[in-house]
Amino acid sequence: MFNLTDNAVNNQVFYTKGATGFQVWNKPANAKFVSIFCLGSGGGGGGGMVGTATTARRGGGGGGSGAYSVGTFAAAQLPDLLYLIVGVGGAEGAGGVSPGNGGSGALSYVSVDPDNVAINILLQSGAAVPTGGTSGTGGGNAGTGSTVWPGGILNFLGLASAIAGTNGGAGAISIAATNITPTTIVCGGPSGGNTSTSAAFAGGDVIGSGFLNTVTGGALGAGAATGGNGSEGFSTNVNLTNKNTPTFFTAGSGGGASVSGQGGAGGAGAYGCGGGGGGAGFTGLAGAGGRGGDGLIIITAW
Repeated sequence: MFNLTDNAVNNQVFYTKGATGFQVWNKPANAKFVSIFCLGSGGGGGGGMVGTATTARRGGGGGGSGAYSVGTFAAAQLPDLLYLIVGVGGAEGAGGVSPGNGGSGALSYVSVDPDNVAINILLQSGAAVPTGGTSGTGGGNAGTGSTVWPGGILNFLGLASAIAGTNGGAGAISIAATNITPTTIVCGGPSGGNTSTSAAFAGGDVIGSGFLNTVTGGALGAGAATGGNGSEGFSTNVNLTNKNTPTFFTAGSGGGASVSGQGGAGGAGAYGCGGGGGGAGFTGLAGAGGRGGDGLIIITAW
């Protein structure tokens, strides 16, 4: 179409290469239109809380998801080079005696110059970064999703829209972990499993329907049994070549708790999604949270 014969050039996927250093997109010859999908990274899940077998302990909170923006532009109105930064996913929070909070995610940018000066930005994933889930006796709080990008000057060259990220699930005590039902094509992470004074709970799920399978949380560990690890997030159609499913990503599920053994680790989020919270465990044996998913930029010319 439009004499563009090399599909590898016309549809390009850009993955993270760290927080600094721009990647470069070259506009294909004879392109008439350019479509850009710009997704920020997700926050990491918080680590699970520890304690003796007769105490109630929190699971870690799930990380918030990245936001994303989508734009379609007339190719003639864009420069021949665009400069991209793809956000790095937030680090997982450590489980244990001093459980850690999940790291914040990062924004992704598409710019006409190798910087993120506002006037140069064509698309930006969100306005504020997503936060990681928290942990500890006063923690277990959900990570917050990246806030929506309000737009910039250059996005008026085409048709652009922006969607906010979503929050993760909050950790709790003595009740089932918090599940997550996706409301956009990315989502925050479920919480890790927690314990009562005598029982453990499984990690939180990402609830599926239709083409999307449920991402099941780690199983509970009764007695001294180890809690199950959460599963990694679900990704479909990253390269836009699968004609059977739409592009979609989910968070990792929460790690299962254990009464008097090792808590399970939270699952890592898929692109743009939060990591699952770590499961609570016995003294010194809680599960770590899952890492937040990296961002992603997809540019298609035709």
